[in-house]
Amino acid sequence: MANSYEAVTKNELVKNVSKAYYNWLYGWQQYNLLLQTDSIFADYEKYANKKYQVGESNKLEKINATLQRKDLQLQLSKAKTKVVFYLTDLQKWMRRTEQYQAPTTYTALPEINLSDSRLVNKHPYCNFCNNKLQQRVSHQSRKIKRATII
Repeated sequence: MANSYEAVTKNELVKNVSKAYYNWLYGWQQYNLLLQTDSIFADYEKYANKKYQVGESNKLEKINATLQRKDLQLQLSKAKTKVVFYLTDLQKWMRRTEQYQAPTTYTALPEINLSDSRLVNKHPYCNFCNNKLQQRVSHQSRKIKRATII
């Protein structure tokens, strides 16, 4: 019983660390994408300002470019906050304070064969429940034996 409970707890820990890691990784990728977009909007804002100074466009286009850039900078600051939050969550689960670097290459996970019944039989939570059920059954059978003896 203790071994199956330990396996379930270990499984939950792995799940929580994985979730924190992938949240951090997703947030980091989103932040980098917004950084790239921000550099594009910075060029667009410069272009709109030049067009306005030369007289090729009206003030509306200049203001629109500035507002779009400000909106993107707001999204960028929110994304940076999320990255810091997810990194803190990951550090909490890992019990470390080091700064992690996002990987530059990604490898695909192997496919899971859902028709394989061994996956279910080896699952720690299923083993835990089976052990608990066996304990209850043996406890009830002892009660029945005691009741029939008396």
